[in-house]
Amino acid sequence: MKIKIKPISDQIGIGKRELRIALENPQRNRMIGRTISLEKENGRYLLGMPVFEGIPYKGKSPVIIPVGQRELASGVLRNTLSREAMTRTLKSEYQSIVKALLDMKINFQILNLQDGDKEIRHWLSERRCRGAELPLERPSPWQLFPRDMFVYFKPLRMILIHSRLFKLQKDRSHICDIIHTELAEGGRVIFSDDHLVTSCHPEGLKKKNKIFSRLREKGMKMTILPHPIFTCLSRDGYGRSLSLYYEFHIDRSASLLKGRDEEYYLVLDPGYRTGTLIDPLAVQKSIDLVRKECERYRVHVRVPKSLSVPYATSAVQFDNGKVLATGGDEGALNTFADIVGSENLYVTDVPISAYPVFGAAGLHCLITENPGPLI
Repeated sequence: MKIKIKPISDQIGIGKRELRIALENPQRNRMIGRTISLEKENGRYLLGMPVFEGIPYKGKSPVIIPVGQRELASGVLRNTLSREAMTRTLKSEYQSIVKALLDMKINFQILNLQDGDKEIRHWLSERRCRGAELPLERPSPWQLFPRDMFVYFKPLRMILIHSRLFKLQKDRSHICDIIHTELAEGGRVIFSDDHLVTSCHPEGLKKKNKIFSRLREKGMKMTILPHPIFTCLSRDGYGRSLSLYYEFHIDRSASLLKGRDEEYYLVLDPGYRTGTLIDPLAVQKSIDLVRKECERYRVHVRVPKSLSVPYATSAVQFDNGKVLATGGDEGALNTFADIVGSENLYVTDVPISAYPVFGAAGLHCLITENPGPLI
């Protein structure tokens, strides 16, 4: 088996060529150096744009999945017989997310709704869903998955913004700190109030980081876990394993929730593995290592007995304490209900399985906080 130390660049969210064009020619990509037209009083949350045709079905771009979820991903690949079938499933999952958000009475807007799929646009307009404009001339992965543009720590009055997407003006905001950092690629962090969990290379757990230090100075309690090990699967071979690598998007493996008892809980992939790529630690030893790190800040680790939906531990908790999780996975749902209470748990009416497998995206990739002070 081949071993890769870093994930394939296509799965980070955008290709090198598109980034180079954006940086070299800001007129083509007006997001660079321009304020987003989102008003502070508008939706508290943002939902990704409904675009489905850009998500690959076959081709060289691999499926990326935790090593313990390989069979789940392979099953989705085998059961999705055409691009049309994939698109139908993605649309159904998107609608399911929207219905759940409406049921939860979450105040949200949809990025560049006017450029989304025509059928879904009509469906959304019937439900009076509103759009928010992010000025781009063509759809980009960031509009589909806005979590990776910025991270808003409202209690700390701090916004982390993607260093390659936004320019900072000299007259910085007095409302909150706005910081360029790779941690603004929101999948790298999961947080609740003043607790944050991120990950780094297993050999670099004690590594110093200026952003880490600044977050700690602001009062953030940071837990740093060893990167989980993921596998790349062939789309064309219905799940043939291509390589192993360290995954830096911790939100594909876990969620951080505030429980009804006011304690903090990390809900972890039951197949979580870390250690060296050539000789990974066993699952139990990997989970024990996570528990040890989480104990430093009294973050309790909860592990479902098993998963039946890819990325099922990727849930979203809103500022009212309510939690949105994928349907179809009783193990994960029972764990979430134990933490926040069944009355605070909302579930999509279809399993969110195509987004993780074909788009490498969990629920939180599509849903993020609206960073009002960034305006």
